[in-house]
Parts: sequence; structure tokens; C-alpha cells
Amino acid sequence: KSDTSPALDIRRARLGAKIALAKNIKGEIVLDIAEDGAELDTASMAYRFPNGTSLVFGKTKVGFSLEEMTSSRWIDFIERSLANTYGGVGKTPQVAFNGKIGDIGGFNLAYAAFDTKDEAEGKQLGLRATLNLGTKNESVYHLGVGLTQGDRVEGEVDRTYAGRGQKFFKASANIDTASGEYEHARQGLELAIVLGSFKAQYESIKTSYNGIESTTNAGVFDKDITTSYLNLMYMVTGEKYAKSYKTSSGKFDKIKPINGD
Repeated sequence: KSDTSPALDIRRARLGAKIALAKNIKGEIVLDIAEDGAELDTASMAYRFPNGTSLVFGKTKVGFSLEEMTSSRWIDFIERSLANTYGGVGKTPQVAFNGKIGDIGGFNLAYAAFDTKDEAEGKQLGLRATLNLGTKNESVYHLGVGLTQGDRVEGEVDRTYAGRGQKFFKASANIDTASGEYEHARQGLELAIVLGSFKAQYESIKTSYNGIESTTNAGVFDKDITTSYLNLMYMVTGEKYAKSYKTSSGKFDKIKPINGD
């Protein structure tokens, strides 16, 4: 006879609301209720200027990476790629300015915190710019670049292979954040081609860590992680990926079934 009892593990659970204080002032607040208690997932306000640009402040997604900007509800696979896992920025307190690049693209400039789950005070600057040279609702030729640059406060960073759990990367816990800056930077490249029901999507993200080790034989610490993925997708039910793409924000949104089912 087993002593274990049935249990239900809730992977994702969100409870939130969108708020409109005026036609050009909108906000969102979301709680993550998957774990014990409730944790603030998103809390932000956006002011939209007459020219279409927006000023955003609060805890929300930092503009970086095509996959990360696409909601986890609409990404191609159940899990995010290792490029997103090891090179993504996530949701942190920030002040951001975003807008359109004519009718062919968009940009996002942000000043954000590195982490909200500890007492780290590290800050970062982030920039993402995208172009789409395709035809609306028919094709997408997406090119995007993303950059972040900032200083971390916490010293140690571990990375392990998915599944196996083997450690392949370790940023030393002995980095001296008092006498020297602990820098953390990202460079990302995004490519996507959509023709009808076919989509090819590629990203590569280089994440860099460097600083001064506070050991007996102190020296410069400088390590990089480069991760990438390639998706080749075909929608067998006939929907067009281009209809889910938003040029101004450079991301894919939900697929709407063509027959309503």
C-alpha cells in the first residue's frame, strides 16, 4: 500500500484585469496564482501619445527576443527554447518607450531592473528594433535585433542542460561587485519568414558575463553563452501565420481558426 496521496500540480494560472483610465491611458495587472499564495506577475500603465508612440512604466515584459515577446499561450511549442531560457530578460520593473517605424516595423527602448525576486539593484538598458518587409495578412519577412547592457549585483550564475541537469556553465560566486562592475549583456538576432501556412523562425542570443574575481589570484572573468533555435512550421488546417503577426510590436499573436471551430 502506497503512503502517497493524490496531488494536483498547477503549472500556470493567471488572474488579472485590463484597465482603461482614458482613451490613451491603459493599464494591466496580473497575479500568478499557480504556486502557494499569489505573486505579482504584471502591473503596468501605458500612456499613448498622439503620434502613436507609448510610454510604459511598471512591471512588465522587457522588449527583447521574438519568442519572448510572443505570449507563452501562442508560441509554437509547449516549452520555450533554450535561447529564451538562458538569454531572455523576463518581466521586471521598467520605464520603456515604444512605437512604430513607419508601416514596416517598431522599436522598444527600456531602462529596467535585472531581477525582482531578490535584493539586487542591478539595472539595464534594453533596445529592440524590428522590420517587416512582407505583405499584410499574406507574408512576413521579419528581421529584428535586440541589445541589453547592465550591471548585476548577485555574483553566481549556473546553467544546466535541459533534461540531463548537467552543469555546463558557471559564473563565479567570487566576482567582486564592490571594487569592480559585474557586467551582463545580451545581443540577439531574429529572423522569420511566413508564406501562407508555412513559417520559418530563427533566433540566436549571445549572453555575456564579465567582471573581476575577488580571489587570491584575482583576474578578469569573461564568459559567454550562445544559444539558438530554428522552427519550421506548417499549419495543416489552412490558417495563415501572417494574420497573427503584428508589425508595430514585431511579434506573433494568436491564430484565429478560419472556420470558427
